[in-house]
Amino acid sequence: MTTRHYLLVILIMFFLGSAYPLGKFGLNASMNPLLFGSLRMGCVFLFLIPFCKIIIPKRKYILPLIGFSICMGAGVNMFLYLSIDAVSLLAPITISAQLSIPFAILISSLFLKESVSLKKWIFIFS
Repeated sequence: MTTRHYLLVILIMFFLGSAYPLGKFGLNASMNPLLFGSLRMGCVFLFLIPFCKIIIPKRKYILPLIGFSICMGAGVNMFLYLSIDAVSLLAPITISAQLSIPFAILISSLFLKESVSLKKWIFIFS
């Protein structure tokens, strides 16, 4: 990877990592959590429009796409900012948000019988 790619990765990590502290900062300024989440998603939408290539999906995929978008877009952000507004200490929320991947892998290995090697577990928890 070139230096430009490394700088872009660092910039993306900064933006993703700043979601919780900036959310707490914005909500401490007496802003409604749903309004704050809506403004954040509106800004993301506006910034990503130049990079999007909009393709209309087949008719049978429209309803699942709308459901997925509502659950993973609006739903996640709504509960994110409602939970940030409800707590005084932000560390448990950020730690529990990072535990979603190990829990998903653990559940997939238990219920779907997927094999997860020891090496993968070490990389997940390190």
